[in-house]
Amino acid sequence: MKYKKSKLLLTIVMLVGLYLSIANTASADPTVNSITTDPEKPKPLSTFKVIADISGDNIIEIKVTASECDSDACYENHINLPMTLNEDGKYETEITLKGTKDSIDHVQYVFIINDDGTEYTISDNLKTNLDVSSDSGTNSNSGDNGSPGFELIFVIIAVMVGVLLYRKKR
Repeated sequence: MKYKKSKLLLTIVMLVGLYLSIANTASADPTVNSITTDPEKPKPLSTFKVIADISGDNIIEIKVTASECDSDACYENHINLPMTLNEDGKYETEITLKGTKDSIDHVQYVFIINDDGTEYTISDNLKTNLDVSSDSGTNSNSGDNGSPGFELIFVIIAVMVGVLLYRKKR
């Protein structure tokens, strides 16, 4: 009888330990599953929306720090911008780029997540590439920047030749 009681007590202790270990791992740290932007590739000096799919058990508050960067360094920081929960269950905020450097080609993010009173910082290479193409509707890649160049010289020469020919005929 004593052997059966100790075996039952040992089984109960093991089951309670198993339950506590499962319950402890069920409340995992919050994670940033994905980031999207609207528009998908924002232009420098533009305003765009950052939408983050973040999972966590008891998220109280999310803030994001966005940095305007090029391949060498980050220059302008937009610190602790609050994110709001939208109807799709994702968090979003708007960022207006300042473009302090012409070489800026991406925005890098650091998320600060307050999950049930514990603050987590997530920065796992989270970034958005910018649209740095120089096309602007009226200009093309032909090198024409809209200012007069050699065409103007040819027009002036043609007018001068026309005037000289007109005077000779008189």
